Amino acid sequence: MTRGRIPTQKLTVLLLKKSVESPLHAVRKPQSLVRVPLRNDAPYEGELWYSRPRTRTPQWKHFVEPVLELPLGELTTSSVSAVLFVKAKRRFFAFTFGYGRNILKPNCYERAFGLRVALNRIHHERLRSMDLRTYEDIMVTTRKQTSRSAELAAFGLDISRDLLRAVTGEPDDHAFAKRLTGADALTFTAQITAKNLGEKCVEILHAFRDNRYKQHFEWVDHLSEVKDPHIVNMLNKALVETLKKRDTEKLHLAPPEVIDWQSVEKFRIGGTRREQYDDLDIDEYMQALGSKIDEMTIEKLKSYQVSVRWTGSQDFQNKWSFFSCIVWETNFNGRLYALVEGRWFEIERNFANRVNSFIASLPAPDRPLPPARKNEREKEYNRRVSADSSTYVCLDNVLVRGEDMSTSIEFCDLLSDQNELVYVKRKTRSATLSHLFAQGTVAARLFLQDANVREQLHTKLAGMRVNKKFRDLIPDRSTRPNPSDFKIVYAIIAKLTRNWPLSLPFFSQLNLMQNAKLLQGLGYDVRLQCVDLLSESNG
Repeated sequence: MTRGRIPTQKLTVLLLKKSVESPLHAVRKPQSLVRVPLRNDAPYEGELWYSRPRTRTPQWKHFVEPVLELPLGELTTSSVSAVLFVKAKRRFFAFTFGYGRNILKPNCYERAFGLRVALNRIHHERLRSMDLRTYEDIMVTTRKQTSRSAELAAFGLDISRDLLRAVTGEPDDHAFAKRLTGADALTFTAQITAKNLGEKCVEILHAFRDNRYKQHFEWVDHLSEVKDPHIVNMLNKALVETLKKRDTEKLHLAPPEVIDWQSVEKFRIGGTRREQYDDLDIDEYMQALGSKIDEMTIEKLKSYQVSVRWTGSQDFQNKWSFFSCIVWETNFNGRLYALVEGRWFEIERNFANRVNSFIASLPAPDRPLPPARKNEREKEYNRRVSADSSTYVCLDNVLVRGEDMSTSIEFCDLLSDQNELVYVKRKTRSATLSHLFAQGTVAARLFLQDANVREQLHTKLAGMRVNKKFRDLIPDRSTRPNPSDFKIVYAIIAKLTRNWPLSLPFFSQLNLMQNAKLLQGLGYDVRLQCVDLLSESNG
């Protein structure tokens, strides 16, 4: 190393919350740690806390020794974790070493601090890696990396659904750092000594308070997972109070994963003994729960199990906690939150308003579908609509396969003589309605682009011996359909409310908006209808 050259260091730092008045308030078990004050001539205030080293035999030694010719003898390893606290601009920063983060209390630092700093300083065309969570029927976590620095478009993000959890890239100013990775913590590589950490913390704090990220990354504010334990606790309390008030207007139950509904016979839900349910209906459950709802706690919501009896089985299988099946949206302290799959999300207000406005603008079909009967399955509803009217043909379970597809899909549930491709789903039949919306998008694209799909439809319609007028709606393989001649109708079976369609869960609205915009971009007319759910089975 050249004499006088400042060495390059890779450091990880967290910003403690304003409420943390001293390092003592941030460490979990101070009695088990060693505290070392800084020198009097140190250029900033702070102190070091570290864990006493523990010597242990590595686990792999016992694993490999049985196949070795000679014993390995005594092998030991030890590690030391530490946190260096630095005070700058009346805020404490925590530089962690080893497993130093485990020394800190989990709620003492700012969430997404590092992400905010990184987005404010990384050049938008010098990105290297992104950790994303995408909300569909389940939360899918992925890491997207590029072989070299690239712009945002190279990552193929869906900014309406992807939650950015971490980002890595090169900053505009290499004097700030050579590389940045931001999540809750900020990890940066820079030429720096311990004496310069106070000045660096001032730079980092300035970057944290900056709003430069809004120029290229404004979408990260649309959705964010709530990690602050205090806010989560307050939201959980609000949920319990809402249940005690029997207020279910914006609350429903849904499985937190994709399931085969055709194989479901009955449900059981904790708190109602041996009661069996045809569906996950919150009002039916609340009625069965009776006065026990007044004793509800968040601990009970998480301990109650939702179990399923599958077709052909006599036994119920525990599947999920009741809490993870609750879908609820609420305004709290002037902010909009949604509970999905047991996770709380904050939804940026302007973004929510844009989604609401788009969904409210979708017109209803010119000829509304008839109401559905209580406990009537989607397949039964589709067959009844087709049997009761000569204007629809049921294509439920009529499968087609695209030329480059490995699996088949349903083309649509109902085909009308007014060129409507109708897709039907019960509101409570999925954690979101994403399968319904995606089905329409995939099928509509194949209809335009794949001649084999149109030929398959002709063959299947001929085999069903349906009226020729329906077969004539489908162009042959040599003719590309004109999308403006067709309507895509999403029909959602639910209890009709005054604020339909805004009574749909926000994430369902978000998913619908995404798919509807894709369909409109292809040239289709997109319609939305609430198929009213009658209370009596005889309709």
